[in-house]
Amino acid sequence: MVEVKALLDSLMVAALGQAVPEMISGGLKGGANHTLIGGNDPKWGSFLFYEYPAGGTGASQNLDGGTVVRAFTDGDFNSVQSIEVVESSLPLRVESYGIRETPAATARTEAGSGCAAASACLATAHRFQFFPTET
Repeated sequence: MVEVKALLDSLMVAALGQAVPEMISGGLKGGANHTLIGGNDPKWGSFLFYEYPAGGTGASQNLDGGTVVRAFTDGDFNSVQSIEVVESSLPLRVESYGIRETPAATARTEAGSGCAAASACLATAHRFQFFPTET
């Protein structure tokens, strides 16, 4: 359902952009790529980590798109948590977190990039679930 909403939002922006074409931007990021890690551990007890990574936004006629941001369609939902908070409150070690590498753009302006993250679960019993966007 989230992907349907993302497509409808992009369709609405494209339709409104016909009235002011100089303000239209490229498509917004999709709504998936949810990551869930949960389990039980003698030291940590029951735990659940949920992340909905920030992504890039499309470029406009005169500006590059935003990198690792929330699009207006995400509302006030913010699940990008600081590494220090994650590692001190959950049995997780964040091994890397940064901007996803994208191919060099050939256009005058380029779309923003999403984030890339890698974590290790330190719990003795855990389950990992990743819900990628299908394209």
